[in-house]
Amino acid sequence: MTEAAARSGSRTVRRILGEHSLRATPGRMRILEQLRVAPHPLSAAELRARIGGVRPDLATVYRTLDRFVAVGIARTVFVDPVVRRFEIAGDHHHHLTCTACRRITPLPVCAIERMEEIARTEHGFEVDDHVLELFGTCQECRTTRR
Repeated sequence: MTEAAARSGSRTVRRILGEHSLRATPGRMRILEQLRVAPHPLSAAELRARIGGVRPDLATVYRTLDRFVAVGIARTVFVDPVVRRFEIAGDHHHHLTCTACRRITPLPVCAIERMEEIARTEHGFEVDDHVLELFGTCQECRTTRR
Protein backbone atom coordinates (compact mmCIF):
# COMPACT_ATOMS: atom_id res chain seq x y z
CA MET A 1 0.00 0.00 0.00
CA THR A 2 1.33 3.42 -0.88
CA GLU A 3 1.81 6.10 1.76
CA ALA A 4 -0.97 8.18 0.18
CA ALA A 5 -3.35 5.21 0.28
CA ALA A 6 -2.46 4.58 3.93
CA ARG A 7 -3.16 8.24 4.82
CA SER A 8 -6.47 8.11 2.94
CA GLY A 9 -7.43 4.89 4.74
CA SER A 10 -6.52 6.45 8.07
CA ARG A 11 -8.72 9.49 7.34
CA THR A 12 -11.60 7.19 6.35
CA VAL A 13 -11.26 5.17 9.56
CA ARG A 14 -11.11 8.35 11.68
CA ARG A 15 -14.22 9.68 9.91
CA ILE A 16 -16.16 6.43 10.48
CA LEU A 17 -15.25 6.38 14.18
CA GLY A 18 -16.15 10.06 14.56
CA GLU A 19 -19.52 9.60 12.85
CA HIS A 20 -20.33 7.00 15.51
CA SER A 21 -19.03 9.15 18.39
CA LEU A 22 -16.11 6.82 19.10
CA ARG A 23 -12.62 8.06 19.91
CA ALA A 24 -10.05 7.21 17.27
CA THR A 25 -7.69 5.22 19.49
CA PRO A 26 -4.80 3.42 17.77
CA GLY A 27 -6.36 0.03 18.59
CA ARG A 28 -9.78 0.91 17.21
CA MET A 29 -8.22 2.40 14.11
CA ARG A 30 -6.10 -0.68 13.40
CA ILE A 31 -9.01 -3.07 14.00
CA LEU A 32 -11.41 -1.04 11.86
CA GLU A 33 -8.89 -0.68 9.03
CA GLN A 34 -8.39 -4.46 8.85
CA LEU A 35 -12.13 -5.04 8.97
CA ARG A 36 -12.66 -2.42 6.26
CA VAL A 37 -10.22 -3.99 3.77
CA ALA A 38 -11.08 -7.65 4.47
CA PRO A 39 -12.47 -9.50 1.44
CA HIS A 40 -14.75 -11.65 3.62
CA PRO A 41 -16.01 -11.77 7.23
CA LEU A 42 -13.25 -12.34 9.79
CA SER A 43 -13.16 -13.91 13.22
CA ALA A 44 -11.63 -11.88 16.04
CA ALA A 45 -8.53 -14.12 15.95
CA GLU A 46 -8.14 -13.71 12.18
CA LEU A 47 -8.55 -9.97 12.53
CA ARG A 48 -5.97 -9.82 15.32
CA ALA A 49 -3.50 -11.82 13.20
CA ARG A 50 -3.81 -9.27 10.36
CA ILE A 51 -2.79 -6.38 12.59
CA GLY A 52 0.88 -5.57 12.23
CA GLY A 53 3.21 -4.46 14.99
CA VAL A 54 2.07 -4.69 18.59
CA ARG A 55 -1.25 -6.50 18.54
CA PRO A 56 -4.07 -5.91 20.99
CA ASP A 57 -5.01 -8.95 23.06
CA LEU A 58 -7.94 -11.04 21.85
CA ALA A 59 -10.27 -9.78 24.61
CA THR A 60 -9.66 -6.20 23.44
CA VAL A 61 -10.42 -7.19 19.84
CA TYR A 62 -13.71 -8.79 20.94
CA ARG A 63 -14.68 -5.77 23.06
CA THR A 64 -13.90 -3.44 20.16
CA LEU A 65 -15.87 -5.56 17.69
CA ASP A 66 -18.83 -5.77 20.06
CA ARG A 67 -18.75 -1.97 20.38
CA PHE A 68 -18.57 -1.60 16.57
CA VAL A 69 -21.62 -3.87 16.25
CA ALA A 70 -23.50 -1.95 18.96
CA VAL A 71 -23.02 1.39 17.18
CA GLY A 72 -23.64 0.02 13.66
CA ILE A 73 -20.12 0.10 12.20
CA ALA A 74 -19.89 -3.68 11.93
CA ARG A 75 -22.23 -6.63 11.95
CA THR A 76 -21.94 -10.21 13.09
CA VAL A 77 -22.12 -12.75 10.28
CA PHE A 78 -23.49 -16.21 11.02
CA VAL A 79 -21.56 -18.38 8.57
CA ASP A 80 -19.85 -20.52 11.18
CA PRO A 81 -21.72 -22.32 13.99
CA VAL A 82 -18.71 -22.12 16.32
CA VAL A 83 -16.84 -18.87 15.56
CA ARG A 84 -18.40 -15.41 15.36
CA ARG A 85 -17.31 -13.51 12.28
CA PHE A 86 -17.55 -9.81 11.61
CA GLU A 87 -17.71 -7.47 8.63
CA ILE A 88 -18.31 -3.81 7.96
CA ALA A 89 -22.01 -2.94 8.07
CA GLY A 90 -23.43 -1.23 5.05
CA ASP A 91 -24.04 -2.86 1.73
CA HIS A 92 -26.72 -5.50 2.05
CA HIS A 93 -25.56 -8.94 0.98
CA HIS A 94 -25.52 -12.57 2.03
CA HIS A 95 -22.83 -15.26 1.95
CA LEU A 96 -22.07 -18.60 0.36
CA THR A 97 -20.01 -20.83 2.66
CA CYS A 98 -18.26 -23.92 1.32
CA THR A 99 -18.55 -26.69 3.89
CA ALA A 100 -15.48 -28.42 2.45
CA CYS A 101 -12.86 -25.64 2.35
CA ARG A 102 -14.74 -23.06 4.55
CA ARG A 103 -14.33 -20.34 1.89
CA ILE A 104 -16.85 -17.51 2.36
CA THR A 105 -18.05 -15.69 -0.74
CA PRO A 106 -20.30 -12.61 -0.68
CA LEU A 107 -23.62 -13.00 -2.51
CA PRO A 108 -24.80 -9.52 -3.56
CA VAL A 109 -28.30 -10.63 -4.60
CA CYS A 110 -31.18 -10.68 -2.11
CA ALA A 111 -34.43 -12.40 -3.02
CA ILE A 112 -35.79 -12.04 0.51
CA GLU A 113 -36.75 -8.41 -0.07
CA ARG A 114 -39.83 -9.62 -2.02
CA MET A 115 -40.77 -11.80 0.95
CA GLU A 116 -40.42 -8.78 3.26
CA GLU A 117 -42.82 -6.88 1.03
CA ILE A 118 -45.38 -9.70 1.26
CA ALA A 119 -44.93 -9.84 5.05
CA ARG A 120 -45.62 -6.11 5.22
CA THR A 121 -48.51 -5.85 2.75
CA GLU A 122 -50.35 -9.12 3.42
CA HIS A 123 -49.62 -9.66 7.10
CA GLY A 124 -48.94 -6.18 8.45
CA PHE A 125 -45.56 -7.41 9.68
CA GLU A 126 -42.66 -4.95 9.64
CA VAL A 127 -39.34 -6.76 9.15
CA ASP A 128 -36.39 -5.15 10.94
CA ASP A 129 -33.69 -7.36 9.50
CA HIS A 130 -33.04 -10.79 8.07
CA VAL A 131 -30.18 -13.27 7.71
CA LEU A 132 -29.60 -15.67 4.86
CA GLU A 133 -26.47 -17.76 4.65
CA LEU A 134 -26.17 -20.56 2.09
CA PHE A 135 -24.01 -23.61 2.84
CA GLY A 136 -22.79 -26.10 0.26
CA THR A 137 -19.76 -27.05 -1.81
CA CYS A 138 -17.94 -24.58 -4.04
CA GLN A 139 -17.09 -25.38 -7.63
CA GLU A 140 -13.39 -25.80 -6.88
CA CYS A 141 -14.04 -28.38 -4.14
CA ARG A 142 -16.58 -30.24 -6.30
CA THR A 143 -14.04 -30.41 -9.14
CA THR A 144 -11.25 -31.64 -6.86
CA ARG A 145 -13.39 -34.41 -5.40
CA ARG A 146 -14.09 -35.99 -8.78
